[in-house]
Amino acid sequence: MGNMRKTNKRIAQLGKPSLIFGWGQQKRFDLVKRNVELSGKRILDVGCGIGMYSQKFFEKGAKVFAIDIDDENIKKAKELSPEIDFLVAKAEALPFKNNSFDLIFLNEVLEHVDDDKRVIQESLRVLRPEGKIIIFAPNRFFPFETHGIYFAKKYIYGNIPFINWLPMKIRNLFCPHVRIYTTKTLKRLFDNQKVSFEKNDFVWPAFDKIERKNPFLGKTLKKIANLAEKNRFLKKFGISIFMIVKKKPPSLRKFLIN
Repeated sequence: MGNMRKTNKRIAQLGKPSLIFGWGQQKRFDLVKRNVELSGKRILDVGCGIGMYSQKFFEKGAKVFAIDIDDENIKKAKELSPEIDFLVAKAEALPFKNNSFDLIFLNEVLEHVDDDKRVIQESLRVLRPEGKIIIFAPNRFFPFETHGIYFAKKYIYGNIPFINWLPMKIRNLFCPHVRIYTTKTLKRLFDNQKVSFEKNDFVWPAFDKIERKNPFLGKTLKKIANLAEKNRFLKKFGISIFMIVKKKPPSLRKFLIN
């Protein structure tokens, strides 16, 4: 029982890393590939889990560095992909020099960190001018909270319906362990930063787990999700916000003054 509580607490705080690269992960990776060049780029995968996306970036010809706060994840990642530089580090204190990377990848990370705005500041610090931050973050309008909830001081793991549609003060009583975003609140993390928003979209779930248990139902849900992503209204109810943010170069006026 003690080990189960420990495991549940770890999942609540850090999330549950993907152990397989399924259709859902491939779908997100394809979105990234369509919108940014990967070959020859220096990429930082923040909150990398066991390095599933890190490996895909590497296979596309990128020089990949990856961090995670969980030493168990990093140990496993090094075993699976020894050619990639994995480090245990916090996203709020990246152990890299300024202007080190062309791309920063934040896949379902911001909702778990201690200080999401600080993570964005650090990401911009280590990002080169005209480099890009790629973000997937949980969408408040998705009908389910996928990180579980706390009820009567007990953590309940699973997909809980309609929690995220409650007023935020009430929602946060059930979900003190994880954030949720709208496009507006996600963009607010970049206030007073010199950036441009290149992509703002939504992605629906892949229903991989359902398909493994019930192939017919899973495939049917996938078809519905594909149609919803093409609908201007329905896509806004997707599981995650997909955003690409570009760091603007220093102004010419700054160089002239100096």
